[in-house]
Amino acid sequence: MKVKNNRLNGVVVLLICLTLIAIVIGFYKFNAIPEGNQETLNENNKMAKVFLEEKGYNVLEYIGSSQIYYHRGTVSFNDIKKLALIDLNYENLLDKPLTVEGYLVTNHPLDSSIKRLYETIKSGLTYQFKVIYPNMTRVYIVKCEDQVLGGYSLVCHQGMMLLGSQVYTIDGKTIEEKSDLTYDEWRDSVIKKMVN
Repeated sequence: MKVKNNRLNGVVVLLICLTLIAIVIGFYKFNAIPEGNQETLNENNKMAKVFLEEKGYNVLEYIGSSQIYYHRGTVSFNDIKKLALIDLNYENLLDKPLTVEGYLVTNHPLDSSIKRLYETIKSGLTYQFKVIYPNMTRVYIVKCEDQVLGGYSLVCHQGMMLLGSQVYTIDGKTIEEKSDLTYDEWRDSVIKKMVN
């Protein structure tokens, strides 16, 4: 009987070791940082990359760019929120051609913050938080006439890239933190401006 128990204990220990090895391999596989798409950076993009690096962020990948024009009469509330995260006087950004460039970065305040945990819980995807959510953030730089105006950031996930709909300043702050108003106060002031 004693020999059978020793053999059973050995099998249990072996299974535990194999499980731990599988978990460690899975952790490193899911947290692998992509090598990035540095080849598509042109001279205009390099200015934005330098801007991000001066903030202390490591640029992993250039995602792409688009031209946007927010017309004063038709701009949506969600677009105003993004613009206000760049400049609280967002009216200065309306009726101008803007270039928005996306980058995948690390070393960002959202990479391992409580905000990331909140977004994870909100989405209902809390299983193995660290494994599912590698520490990367998507940052968008907004430029006008080849001058960087600022940007905004979103919590990022390797598989679906965006988690939730919360948008932050380029430094990972909320609109409340930037404006020193509650969200409702800020929203009401924006709606008043939109109506008038």
